[in-house]
Order: sequence, then C-alpha cells, then structure tokens
Amino acid sequence: MTAVKSPIEGFTGTTVVGTTTLVFTDGEADAKDVPEGVLGYLRSQGYTVDGKTVDLPKGPEPIDSRDVVDEQFGEKARDAAVDPQPEDFLAPVNAGKADPHSPKVVAPQLHAAKEQPVRPGEVSDDAAEQDKVESEHAADLFTAESKKPARKAPAKKAAAKPAE
Repeated sequence: MTAVKSPIEGFTGTTVVGTTTLVFTDGEADAKDVPEGVLGYLRSQGYTVDGKTVDLPKGPEPIDSRDVVDEQFGEKARDAAVDPQPEDFLAPVNAGKADPHSPKVVAPQLHAAKEQPVRPGEVSDDAAEQDKVESEHAADLFTAESKKPARKAPAKKAAAKPAE
C-alpha cells in the first residue's frame, strides 16, 4: 500500500490520473497497485508519496508589462484589404476600392477552406491563374456589384463505353 498526501490540506474527494482513481479523506489516500508513472506525476504536482516530496524549482517571477519594450521582428504586417499589392495571392476582391469592412470587400481565402464555397474545376499549378479564378469566383458569389452571372461547373465528359 502506498500512502499519498494531497498538497491541499484536509482535501476530501477523488483525484483521477489516467486510469487511476485516488480517494482522499482529510488529505490522505491509500493507493494500491498504482503505476510508478502515476506516482511520479503525483510527486511532480506537489503530492507526498510514502513520506517523500519533490522540491520543485520556483517558477519565474511575473513580468511587469510596463517594463517590456516592443521590438519589431521582420516587416510590419500589412492589411491587403486596405493596401493591396500586385504580388498578393488571393487578396480580397475590391480591396482598396471599397470600405474594407463592408460586404463589398471579400477575401476569396484558400481553395476549399472551411465554410468557403468551392469553385468547381481543376486547381491550377499556376499561382497567378489560380488567384484570378478564385478571386472571380468570390466576386461572383459575394459582391453585390458583380454584374457577371454565376459561374457554372464545367460539364463532365461521358465515360467511354468499353468495346464489346
């Protein structure tokens, strides 16, 4: 039998570690057939196991945020919805032309992203072509300004019948 003492004085209740359940009464539990890994975990959490405790190192002192100095790494982030650049891949539709917080500026996102309607058809290996078709698809679906009809999926070719 292994004696386990809770780090909370007088604790009465259960503690579950993996598949092991310890029942504490007044801060103490008798543990039978407890795996050494569980005992090691309990020691690391401040429990006393068979009269032995582990002295854990003291954690770092809290940081006073007034003492922190901002330091920039890399380039400043740029919002492509406000300041689009020609090299932006899948920049928002109507970026730089309409209010960036209005429904007229829509990000096409990545092809087949969660909650994003999928543009039917092949995904191009050419990034510029993929950017163009995904952006047009987003414009067709989401912008009220679009005068283009919605795109239709290309018709599937009928499978060739095997020769008899």
